[in-house]
Amino acid sequence: METSNYILVIAASIATFIGFLLPFIIAAIIGRKVPRRKLFVFVCGVFSYGLGGLVVIVLGPVEVLATFLAPQLLHVNEHSTIGAFLQGAGEIIEVIALVLGIVFIFLVPLYARKGLWHRVCEALANE
Repeated sequence: METSNYILVIAASIATFIGFLLPFIIAAIIGRKVPRRKLFVFVCGVFSYGLGGLVVIVLGPVEVLATFLAPQLLHVNEHSTIGAFLQGAGEIIEVIALVLGIVFIFLVPLYARKGLWHRVCEALANE
């Protein structure tokens, strides 16, 4: 393998790692002035991934149906309404999951910073 290929593989690995850390990076930027900042970043990152996982759990079965069932239905009957719907849904599912994931990356820290995090810190201090 040439040197340029090694550089591309290393760059792609670093970009992927930064992409995985994006919820934590955004939470660190948004929560610059919150108490217990490290815990805030960790909790917001975990909740962002958790909400994204819930989206995938809900949209996953539709994606599976669109991948495996829609071509079968369209092959049997070209005018299958369910097949056309599933095929169209399969094209939109990835976009919905990506957009909701990006929205959750920003909404979770913003919502937590507005008032929820201060209540969590007070509850931790009272224990």
